[in-house]
Amino acid sequence: MYTCTRMTDELVGTRTITTGEIVLAMFNANILVRELRKASGLTQEQVAEGICSRQTISAIEKGKRKPDWYTFSNIMRKLNIDPALYYSDIASEDEVYIINQANAGNKLISVFDYEGIRLEVEKMEQDARFAEGLGYQVLLSMKTILYSQGLHMNTELAYKYAMEYIRLFRPDFEVEKIPSYHLSYDNINAINRLCTVYQHSGEHEKAIEIYYTLIDNFERVYQADIGDILWRMRLRACSESSQWNKNIV
Repeated sequence: MYTCTRMTDELVGTRTITTGEIVLAMFNANILVRELRKASGLTQEQVAEGICSRQTISAIEKGKRKPDWYTFSNIMRKLNIDPALYYSDIASEDEVYIINQANAGNKLISVFDYEGIRLEVEKMEQDARFAEGLGYQVLLSMKTILYSQGLHMNTELAYKYAMEYIRLFRPDFEVEKIPSYHLSYDNINAINRLCTVYQHSGEHEKAIEIYYTLIDNFERVYQADIGDILWRMRLRACSESSQWNKNIV
């Protein structure tokens, strides 16, 4: 992950620049995306894959379009930058609310409070901010978890919402194509939800296969150890099923 100093070095190179230019580079999305993409060696197509269109990346880099938080955060992660550095500068008021609700939902998931998840889902369904875009992604993710396990388990609904969530990013998604994808962080999280559905419906081998494919994909795309992200997810899932544990030992 880049530090602020390393990132500034990448943007500046060896030429002398003013303090004003550094501030501009640090807080304007178009300069950040354009210069960091070039430094990474990725094409606009590679950065856009699983996030948005190449034309959107081009418009952002030219300063013709301001990215929403979902787009910006996934671009930054793909460029190995912590997007939280720019949270207050990029995220809108509605996006901040949605992200806070998503974090509250994740806390309920972490303690297996399925009734709490159900109530959160009902509240989101009545809120126009969750009818499209980032909000709808959060709603689909919550619905997938709600129906994949616990008191409200319904495998058919869980699979339906998991696939709808994934196909928001990848309309042509197929499990077999995962190795060829240049996945964003949100792509990985969405497919991880599908793994949860397979695990709790008894299809442990399929879930394990997808987990390992995701790990390989992450390490190839981001050139980083995935231990702090998917391994923790997988190990938590492992603890819930003796059959799961048996299969991965």
